[in-house]
Amino acid sequence: MGPGPHDPGLQAIDEGSEGETAMTRTSDRCLILETVGTVTIVRLRRREEVAPESDKYEYTDEVGRELYGVVEGRGCVRILIDLANFEALSHPAELGKLFDLHRKVRMAGGKLKLLCRPNDYREIFRITRMDQVYEFHEDEREALNSVW
Repeated sequence: MGPGPHDPGLQAIDEGSEGETAMTRTSDRCLILETVGTVTIVRLRRREEVAPESDKYEYTDEVGRELYGVVEGRGCVRILIDLANFEALSHPAELGKLFDLHRKVRMAGGKLKLLCRPNDYREIFRITRMDQVYEFHEDEREALNSVW
């Protein structure tokens, strides 16, 4: 079931005005979701903010469950993931979670794009050849304005 009026994580931050795109923000434990038009932007909270007692792999498992919930539970199919706060993406399990999410989104008829600054993880994606799977953007506005 998607967020609704009784979901404590749901909070509208800007309904938009004439000529602007409406935007809402919701929060899970690990993720911050912003909906801009038909695109859901996924931002990760730093592990230290959410679960400082957990190691990065436990936290990554929780992030993976929440990411899957974005597609399966909320029905979002146009997703832009901001990799700025990902800390454990170099491990194969984390790359596998992203790939599984990509597959789920495609099977639902959607598209997954990554917001990734030049130094963030590009080399890992190049080495694993996953750079041929994902569409990367360095600028959020550029990503939102691209063809979905």
